[in-house]
Amino acid sequence: MKRLPVQSKLTALLPLLLMAACAQFGAQKPEPEADAIYQYQTFGGLLAGALEGVLPYSVLREKGDFGIGTFDGLDGEMWALDGNFYQILSDGKAVPVAPGHKAPFATVKHFRTDLTVRFDEPLSCAELYQKLDALLPTLNVPYAVRIGGEFAGLKTRSVARKFRPYPGIEEILRSQIEREFGNVRGDLVGFRFPGYLAGVQVAGYHLHFLNEARTEGGHMLDCRIRNVTVSVDRATGLKIAYGTGGEFDALKLRP
Repeated sequence: MKRLPVQSKLTALLPLLLMAACAQFGAQKPEPEADAIYQYQTFGGLLAGALEGVLPYSVLREKGDFGIGTFDGLDGEMWALDGNFYQILSDGKAVPVAPGHKAPFATVKHFRTDLTVRFDEPLSCAELYQKLDALLPTLNVPYAVRIGGEFAGLKTRSVARKFRPYPGIEEILRSQIEREFGNVRGDLVGFRFPGYLAGVQVAGYHLHFLNEARTEGGHMLDCRIRNVTVSVDRATGLKIAYGTGGEFDALKLRP
């Protein structure tokens, strides 16, 4: 049998090698669903009175390592980063989320950074959002957002747990407890949702704060940054899960 030259053998193998390389690259690339946001219930449902904790946080941990939410009866704010979940109580103090806690509403994601930018100038939150929006490739999709570093000032709020019969949202907002932080280091975590998803989520930026010591924080109302790094993760989709039966089914939401 006539032997093929070495160069001819390599030429014959090249297509197979390219196919193998492409297959390996495809295997490493995350599936779109794995890079999607997971949300339990809708924000509109929460505002309408579906405050009962239903989904265990043990399940939420499997859906994402980053996110925000709340607890049974609006018992404080949830803050999650790098797989560490905290409950920020009505007095602003933060504690690790207990295994038995359940959420009436939460939004989580496996955070994969797509964009990192540093801001080392004094800016209000509104100014920061404007600059950040200009850097995003499109404003038509949701993003997970982390803002970490030094803050000249922060205004936050938390809500004390409510019990049945649950009060309306107006009464809840009147009872919220506001706090102010000055010259503090920490992290804002949350999401930016486009306006057409209002009702499903909070339109625009929705962020929760926790200080660097992971001891105090709350839902962010306003801020002034001094020197921060912003990490952004573009979501490939949004998956909304609903509980079966219970309060949400009985709500009179817009059909």
